[in-house]
Amino acid sequence: MFALLTFERIVLTPTADRDFLMPYPAPIQTRRVLAGFGLSVALTTTLAACSTAEPPVESARATPAERVRIASVEPAPGASQLAFPGTTRASDGGDLAFQTAGRLARRLDIGEAFEQGDVLATLDNPRLQPGVDAARQRVEQLLQQRRQAERDLARVQALGDRNAATTEEVEQVRSRLAALKAAEAAARAQQVEAEQLLGESRMTAPYAGTVTRSYVDPGEFVPAGTAVLAVAGSGSRLEIEIVLPESLILSRQPGESIPVRLPLLDRTVQGQVVEIANAAAGAGRLFPLVVSLPAATLRAGLTAEVVIPVARQDELTVPLRAVVDPGSHEPHVYRLAGDRAERVAVRVGDLLGERIVVSGALQAGDSVITAGLTRLIDGQTVDVLR
Repeated sequence: MFALLTFERIVLTPTADRDFLMPYPAPIQTRRVLAGFGLSVALTTTLAACSTAEPPVESARATPAERVRIASVEPAPGASQLAFPGTTRASDGGDLAFQTAGRLARRLDIGEAFEQGDVLATLDNPRLQPGVDAARQRVEQLLQQRRQAERDLARVQALGDRNAATTEEVEQVRSRLAALKAAEAAARAQQVEAEQLLGESRMTAPYAGTVTRSYVDPGEFVPAGTAVLAVAGSGSRLEIEIVLPESLILSRQPGESIPVRLPLLDRTVQGQVVEIANAAAGAGRLFPLVVSLPAATLRAGLTAEVVIPVARQDELTVPLRAVVDPGSHEPHVYRLAGDRAERVAVRVGDLLGERIVVSGALQAGDSVITAGLTRLIDGQTVDVLR
């Protein structure tokens, strides 16, 4: 709303008589002058503000400090031990399978002992024996034909010596004999293959041992290559296989004595390193290590832990709960810097009980946050609970 103030100004027009002036009786020209525009705007704004003014909005409250708990960064002990779990097994043992398909006719049961060469299982395949018979008949037939061709060649050569047979006839008989010899050799190879397949229907023991597991029951169809029995050799040594990172595999030596704990038996025995992998299964993978065990008082299938000594120098540890996303590509901790949380990227190492080895921009004595990490961000104000 604008208030407009106007004024009228009378314009005096002189007459011919210059001796005096008088108001001009004719229509008076007027000019309306806009006065006080700025004043009007100011008054209008003030009135509008007075009529619509509201109390000032309160500014956003500051984010409250996150309540946290802290722990110290500590040096790792000079030496420690790492336990790698595994299961004892016989050095001679594994899964056995048929190289041909068929129905399982019989097998040994779990726990049954056997000697080298004993039949462990048999397979029923009705096509195997006829295949062997057909191959043998083919070999016998070609054998008779070859012998006849040899007699024919001898007779034709004798005739050729007396000029009673041409050279072409001799060469024809000789070529026929060579073809029969080649066919006979191929038939004998087929016979050997058929007999081997028939022999594969009987699973024989490669060494003396015991059946430790069965995968297929009699009457079931067994595809070629499917494991049927698991066996363990008797009299062979026991061993345990573990996997180690590259930081530990490089310091192991063949013949090294390593303690092995048997938790369920509450015993510790001395093992010996017998196999060390020269390569991992792939980039970033672990390296297999095989430790032999005394088999006198042990058996296969026991839970065991191989204890590896580890020397540590200039390594730092933090509580495991202080590391955020330890299994990701960006593990980190929050260090206490004054009254704020400072994010520090770290690399994680070995577990040492409730603590873990880390490397990064940390020093011994720094305080890292161990509780209250859920909503914590870099630079956030924190309130340390004592």
